[in-house]
Amino acid sequence: RFNRLMALIGECTLSIHDLSRVELDTHTKLPRFNMPWELGVCMGAREFGDKTQQKKDFLILERSRGDCFASCSDLGGIDPEAHGNSPVSVIQHVRVWLTGHAKNSLAGPEAINSDYKSFQRDLPGILETPRIRRDEMTFVDLRRAVKAWLAARPKA
Repeated sequence: RFNRLMALIGECTLSIHDLSRVELDTHTKLPRFNMPWELGVCMGAREFGDKTQQKKDFLILERSRGDCFASCSDLGGIDPEAHGNSPVSVIQHVRVWLTGHAKNSLAGPEAINSDYKSFQRDLPGILETPRIRRDEMTFVDLRRAVKAWLAARPKA
């Protein structure tokens, strides 16, 4: 998994890191630090990598303003966006950030949220043919489901 993760981070020019997802594991009662660790790898790649890696950009999200500085105090100069655990707020922050990188206009946050809810409603039907339960989905399965859902939608 480490090599696959390093390859993905190396390929991506943009990444989003939601540090509010650093939560205690229900069994060990210890925090899982995957999100801050992945952010650190991205920051290191941007700082020490070649010219391609130095072009990386990332968005950092947190639940409430200032939360991440309690566990990641070395982020000086980087202001994470607080979303208050609201999906619409997350969508708004991501949309605003992506707008600076997009070649075309992006749908508004309410339209994106509506599409997401529609996808969630349609997902069980999409998973019927490959006979995958939602709790069995891998990232690749999710990516394929999104691709199938988008292909089945009427063109705007």
